[in-house]
Amino acid sequence: FIVIEGFLGGDDGTRLCRFGGWGGVEAHVINDTRAACVAPAAAAEGAVPVQISSNAQDFSTHGANFAYFEPAVLSQLAPSTGPAQGDTRITLYGNFSALGSVYACQFDEDEPVVPATRESASELVCVARPLLASTSYHISVTLNGDDYAQLAVPFAAYALPIVDGLS
Repeated sequence: FIVIEGFLGGDDGTRLCRFGGWGGVEAHVINDTRAACVAPAAAAEGAVPVQISSNAQDFSTHGANFAYFEPAVLSQLAPSTGPAQGDTRITLYGNFSALGSVYACQFDEDEPVVPATRESASELVCVARPLLASTSYHISVTLNGDDYAQLAVPFAAYALPIVDGLS
């Protein structure tokens, strides 16, 4: 679902959302200023205007754009290990659309999300947060904050050696 915010008009009948001029999908009214719609599939990447109708015929003239993009595809990462204390700069390689809105990495499903930077169409960089030593993490990335792609190759955290003295 995407949520549309604004003045929804009167209650004249069936509300529809239109994405880039393609027909219309049912709008589910949340309240007087918000409605939710399921974005239909698109044939190609790109931004399209989203409009809403309160009578299934006349659509809004002002709207926001919705971006369609290919899902992230991950192929490898470097380095594949780092200290458990965190702060390791990890470069993920794959396919990362420029149309993404929220680039982020997650070290396993129940772990907090960390911001990522899109360096190029094929490189995304994130910095590891503190992790448990002797543990492997399956990194996932998102380009929109909702949909995640997971890398098959794990990132392993290790404990840094400690020097207690010299003799």
